[in-house]
Amino acid sequence: MEYISNGTGVAEDEQEVLLADDTIAPVTRLCALDALFTATGTVDVKVGVRTIRLPIQSVDTEIIDAFVRPYRPVAPTRAQLENGRRVVIENQTDRTYQEKLAEYNRVWLLAVVFHGLAVDIEDTAGHVVWSADNTIHDLQATRLAAKKMGLVDNQLGDIVKAINDLTRFTEEAQGRD
Repeated sequence: MEYISNGTGVAEDEQEVLLADDTIAPVTRLCALDALFTATGTVDVKVGVRTIRLPIQSVDTEIIDAFVRPYRPVAPTRAQLENGRRVVIENQTDRTYQEKLAEYNRVWLLAVVFHGLAVDIEDTAGHVVWSADNTIHDLQATRLAAKKMGLVDNQLGDIVKAINDLTRFTEEAQGRD
């Protein structure tokens, strides 16, 4: 497995750095700006009769969870007395809650895709609405751009599966070390 950091691969023992000219040097410092522990790869996506290859990167699920937290719905509750105690009961079958939950799940899926794609996404005016390094991320504008591009659920599914596989492989490889 190859870890990538600004074009620099890290050797398996993570104590040496493979430089661009194929020489190896010891790691002398770690910086939050380096993505040493991010794995990259590609995913092939079928678009009509052709296939396009998109660069992807592993994602941190904690970052995804934090990103989508404002969209997470809260089930309506009601309180009732049971055996002299006040008990709060969630109504997870409430139609409005279910609709909001479906939208939250969709947003979570899109957040994984947009965080995991290692490409800039531009709107129709050519403005970057989601950057490859995730420093720019306008979810609503990116959703609109993806819709205008014709990105469909089957393609999203392929991309999410590849990103999840890459992330899981990275986490397992780091866990073995």
